[in-house]
Amino acid sequence: MNLLKKTYGLILGIIACLIVLRVDDTNLFFGKFINRFYSCNDCLGCSFPCYGIYDIYLAVFVVVVAIVLAAILIFKLIKFFRR
Repeated sequence: MNLLKKTYGLILGIIACLIVLRVDDTNLFFGKFINRFYSCNDCLGCSFPCYGIYDIYLAVFVVVVAIVLAAILIFKLIKFFRR
């Protein structure tokens, strides 16, 4: 039970990162939201919308946060089982 108390927040953080990544993968929600306030002009020859880069930034940020949380979780698990 002590292990669950120490790792509960990290596990929820990783799950939240995966949910945000999955929602961001289905549609360009974050980019569309930012485009409402700071609209950009699409290139006529481009197939990718100009606001799509915000979703790429969000995806990279969420993956980095999830990796850091997973590394902290693994470190805490190793530390817990060494005792």
